Amino acid sequence: MGPHVEPLPSATPAIRCLLGVFCLLPIPTLLLWRRRSDRVRLSVCAIWFDARQPGVDMTSHATARVLLVAPFPYSESAGQGGATVCARSLALLRQAFDVGMVCFSMGSTEDRRAENELRGELAHFESVPMSITKPKVARAKLLSLLLQPEHTHYFNVPAMHEALNRAIDRFRPDFVIYQFPQMAQYLPRNEVSYKKIVDVQDAYSVSWFRRACTSGPSLTKIYAYLQWLGWIQYERQHYSSADQVWTLSAQDKFGLSAYSPSLNPIVMGLPLDTPAPSLPPLISQQAPNPDNGPCVGFICSFGHPPNVEALMFLNQQIAPRIQHTHPSLRFLIAGRNPPQALVSSAPSNVSFLGFVDSLPDFYASCDLVVAPLLSGGGIKIKVAEALAYGKALVATSIGVEGLDIEHGRHFLLANSAEDFVAQIQKLLSDPALRQHLQAQANLAAQDRLNGQTWLNRVKDALLTA
Repeated sequence: MGPHVEPLPSATPAIRCLLGVFCLLPIPTLLLWRRRSDRVRLSVCAIWFDARQPGVDMTSHATARVLLVAPFPYSESAGQGGATVCARSLALLRQAFDVGMVCFSMGSTEDRRAENELRGELAHFESVPMSITKPKVARAKLLSLLLQPEHTHYFNVPAMHEALNRAIDRFRPDFVIYQFPQMAQYLPRNEVSYKKIVDVQDAYSVSWFRRACTSGPSLTKIYAYLQWLGWIQYERQHYSSADQVWTLSAQDKFGLSAYSPSLNPIVMGLPLDTPAPSLPPLISQQAPNPDNGPCVGFICSFGHPPNVEALMFLNQQIAPRIQHTHPSLRFLIAGRNPPQALVSSAPSNVSFLGFVDSLPDFYASCDLVVAPLLSGGGIKIKVAEALAYGKALVATSIGVEGLDIEHGRHFLLANSAEDFVAQIQKLLSDPALRQHLQAQANLAAQDRLNGQTWLNRVKDALLTA
């Protein structure tokens, strides 16, 4: 008779059930010990065997820490432009990650309001005061002659280095995302404990090359070429230090790759809310037009040179031409601080509204929207917003880049002043075409600017960083 073996104690039904669950997992649960300062934290991650495949929603990233390094505070109450879209992306990131932010602040009422909101919402927040003085502008313009991009000098502030060091020491991020080109100068060159991401938003080398091509033979063209060469040098120097580079559009990816073949950027697109469009009558009764004629809208941030160039094109070539055939038509220009020289020289059929508090009200007052952009990179937020609000749109080929929309189906294409006049006249005389474009524009925005799709792309990208 062999040796007596005591039987194992009978497991309770609850224990058997628990053991069965663990046996069914594709791989065991991993216990990851991570030392943070003088603390030891235990995190438990259940990871499926195919979790590294593209498109899989990685729930293990739910507690990862993401620090945003930004040129301004993001807020939904900003009302328009990049601040609104960045606030939308920030809200989506907070659904999946612990998010902190270090940003510049100009001290305006809008910035202070946004800072107060962010302090209450984010796991870590710090702002760094910034001012642009006349001596600083003069120095930046002088250095641009030495192929150093002017815009980067305004954001070169020693206090930002100190704020970043504090944030990294206290917040302990897993990923640091440097948003917009001017913030890439803060990328560390040495080995760090976190992954470094450059979220380009606008490839300035692409944008300035286009501006140089469209500028007339003057000092402006020479300046644009110097900026273009400076941005190529800047992007090569700083973007190569990142673990990943993100762009909004395939065109920006192509441009960056042409100048720096080793970068291999990832196209991320952008998220945008897509409200159901309202279809007002052809001549909007809400339009602030004393002549009771149609209103054509253009909204932008005039701190961005391509927008100033677009306004100049509208003022000098588009508005005067259409004034002869449609004297009651009025262009409504929305945006903070338009150049005074362009305001004073604008034709009588161009009205400046300044900053608008409500985008829905602005778009409701416009029968059509134009985007006469001749340069610029990335996805043009003003165009994406027009699609989202379901407006009939006339735009240049540069204006619709990255959105994958079709002429005649989602918008009407115009690359010259004569084209803009002809397409505006076409929409004014064909209400059925206008309503067709409105409906298709909103559908395109829902398909291409979906927030959850964007967030899934971010998760997949960070997984491979």
